[in-house]
Amino acid sequence: MQRRAAAGYVALFLVIAVGAYGLAATAESPEISLEDPEYDATVGDQFEAEGQTYTLAEVTIEEGAPVGTLEWNITEDQSETWADGDEIEYQGGDYEVLVSNETDASEFTLREVPGDDVEVTGEGDDRIIRVQEDGEEQLIPIDEYEPLDRQTFAEGDGIEYQEFNATVGEVAEEEVVIEWSEQVTEDLTVREGLEVVQVSENQTYMAHFTAEDRLQLTSNKELYNEEADRVAYFEERTNGMTVATIISGLAALLLVAMAYLPRKE
Repeated sequence: MQRRAAAGYVALFLVIAVGAYGLAATAESPEISLEDPEYDATVGDQFEAEGQTYTLAEVTIEEGAPVGTLEWNITEDQSETWADGDEIEYQGGDYEVLVSNETDASEFTLREVPGDDVEVTGEGDDRIIRVQEDGEEQLIPIDEYEPLDRQTFAEGDGIEYQEFNATVGEVAEEEVVIEWSEQVTEDLTVREGLEVVQVSENQTYMAHFTAEDRLQLTSNKELYNEEADRVAYFEERTNGMTVATIISGLAALLLVAMAYLPRKE
């Protein structure tokens, strides 16, 4: 009789376990659905917000969840000050900056730095170039040595510096300012449910990924939260059924084990 009763309970717990497992396994998980999101982009797509163009550069998976990267370009003003005697790289060579010490200076000169094939003695403006002409040694002040390339620029002139089309700014006493604009790429990491603020000064957006490479941004936070709560409730119920499956299965196994324990007479 004891084993028969146990068999009945075992059957009951197995029915519960199988039923709970079946519901958990076959239930279709709801998804967040946004109506008319302001922005909808897949990887590589661009969208414009308040005059700024954004690109969804990539979407990766981190800890099982999609993570997106938004990129956009901004222009920054840059400048650099050269002092008299500084050496800079210009047009693939080394050049020395020559700025007069006059307070009303309006231009400066870039003079090629002598190479290793030229013998130079002295320092600064007193440097002397030693050359051989017709078997005789000639001593030429560096300011008068013509083979060195020279380029003169005035305020407002264009000048190629590094990879930029720069402009000569103020030329002052023994120094000159070079100015240019540089394009810089900014980026923002976007996660599910994150409030995105950079794309607008006046509005924040909720981020949602509808697929592994698609991002939606919506200002309807109430709708997003309702949809997220619906998904969370479903997952909570599904997890409960999974727990019921495990507990019922363990209970059935325990009853079987207890039914076959030796009885004391």
